[in-house]
Amino acid sequence: MKPYHFNSDQVAQILQSIDNQPGNWFESSSGRLLVDRFFLIFSSGENFGGVITIDNFPDAPISLPDGRSLVINKLNSTVDDLSHAPYIAFMDEGCLAFPITIRRWQAGDWFCPLGMGSKRQKLQDFFSNNKLSRLEKEKVWIMESGGKIAWVIGWRLDERFKVSPTTNNIIQAVFL
Repeated sequence: MKPYHFNSDQVAQILQSIDNQPGNWFESSSGRLLVDRFFLIFSSGENFGGVITIDNFPDAPISLPDGRSLVINKLNSTVDDLSHAPYIAFMDEGCLAFPITIRRWQAGDWFCPLGMGSKRQKLQDFFSNNKLSRLEKEKVWIMESGGKIAWVIGWRLDERFKVSPTTNNIIQAVFL
């Protein structure tokens, strides 16, 4: 633990917490250590938060603060051509409202996961069901439109924004 700048008192607390409930954080000058279910996970002190507002369809990829990017395109496609990869979302343009906001998730956020009809689910529960650690949750981006979560980016589209047989225009968003 010395290379990560944890002192002897912290090391004792870390060892003690391994047998307790997962989710404890320990901070040093070089980052944070999370005691997860089966692992100790170290993360450097970088925080890639921020909010990006999109006022109209972008002509170029959107650069996110963590170095990833998001590409949004209008498609001339039919419903039969659509992929189901988690890093690609196909949305009904008629359901989207500008400005679109790209942000990190927040406590209390909820959405209607695709495939669950109009049933609401808190993101905290969605993340727990998918076994995301606290560090992984902090890295999740949200696409919000009209005050509603349209896409938990890289994870799941919201049912209210899905492409249907009555969709006229399709929007493709790709998380790179």
